[in-house]
Amino acid sequence: MGAQRTQAMFASIARRYDLANSVLSAGLHHAWKRRAVAEAGLQRGERVLDAGAGTGDLARLALATGARVTAVDVSLEMMAAARMKRGTGTAVRWVGGDIVQLPFRSGSFDAVLTAFALRHPTRLDEALKDLRRVLVPGGRLVILEFARPVQPWAAAYRAYAVLIPFIGGWLTGDADAYAYLVESIRRFPPPPVLAGMIRAAGFTGVSCRNLTGGIVAIHTAVRPG
Repeated sequence: MGAQRTQAMFASIARRYDLANSVLSAGLHHAWKRRAVAEAGLQRGERVLDAGAGTGDLARLALATGARVTAVDVSLEMMAAARMKRGTGTAVRWVGGDIVQLPFRSGSFDAVLTAFALRHPTRLDEALKDLRRVLVPGGRLVILEFARPVQPWAAAYRAYAVLIPFIGGWLTGDADAYAYLVESIRRFPPPPVLAGMIRAAGFTGVSCRNLTGGIVAIHTAVRPG
């Protein structure tokens, strides 16, 4: 999906996006995001980018470590919702921009975090390369994304996925956005393929951890120094 279509879709659901996330994941998305930030091993004063920040959950968690946090997103409406949250606001530097062409100089960050944002770019390989570009040598990348549930989760997840557009539509008024969510998860590379793409983008030390029976996965990697 291109940047303009992504922007329009998230503009329509921004106001109730957090509510829908909590209902659809039974609140699990909070634990997943906490784990992703913990995997980054952030230190006080480090420069951290939340790429595709949405309503700023990763940015808020990163800020609590004492890091200096920048958040970038293509949707101004999502960032407006993020600024209203306690613990973010003016403490985070908010920047409008596309995850495929990040509006930052090379080597600007010690760590880049991204959650549920890499399914949207038309060119995932280009997005990964740009995430590498903005990292310093030795900088860390953490990606939290939907994955492929394993048994016994897989059958239940497939049945639940049929309901997601109806529940999401009821909560936000935009069932099409949540039909896209289901389809984007189905089309996204499975964890082993994504790990290969991360390596191909120039990262080393790539590892993957499945959470909640493989519903989501956290990939970590390093820009070589």
